Amino acid sequence: MEDKTIKGITCEVDTCEYHTTKNECAAGSIRVTPYGAENKEETDCSTFKKKF
Repeated sequence: MEDKTIKGITCEVDTCEYHTTKNECAAGSIRVTPYGAENKEETDCSTFKKKF
């Protein structure tokens, strides 16, 4: 999975299925929500998928 990472995206959420051991994101794309956020505390990665 690590050879298909999104360049320039760092992910430290090791409980996400798309997280790699190099702290990269291996999702095909990411979506950050919500519209109208005013600061980083109001944002979320909607691509997150719990790793089992």
